Amino acid sequence: MFSDGKDFYRYDPELEQVNIQPLDQLLSETPMGLLTLNLDKIRELFTVSKCWKRLNQYTCLLNSKNEESFIKWVYITLNNRVFSSLKYLDSFDQEISLQFKNSSTKQLNDEEFRLVIPKETDIVSYENNIN
Repeated sequence: MFSDGKDFYRYDPELEQVNIQPLDQLLSETPMGLLTLNLDKIRELFTVSKCWKRLNQYTCLLNSKNEESFIKWVYITLNNRVFSSLKYLDSFDQEISLQFKNSSTKQLNDEEFRLVIPKETDIVSYENNIN
């Protein structure tokens, strides 16, 4: 999985296929998309039910305003202002919990992220224009 900030690339080596999808279509109501949304967009999509603090850790419960949303509710936990966990209930009634380790707000060098698509890989795009 890779993103250039505009599109999201998902490579499946078994299928020898790369799917390319615009981030603005993909992220608005997905679990990882929550990490990219600004506060106004979060307020548009979710209701903050409750928040609590324990030492340097903050946790908030958000409930989806849209009954058709992929995410029904989500707990987001920040530790020292950095994401430490994300737990949510999806539309299939599956509870998923993600723990982030070695999280940081340190900016990463663009050179650390390069997408190399092997030759003869099929490319599937969900938009008309790919640069």
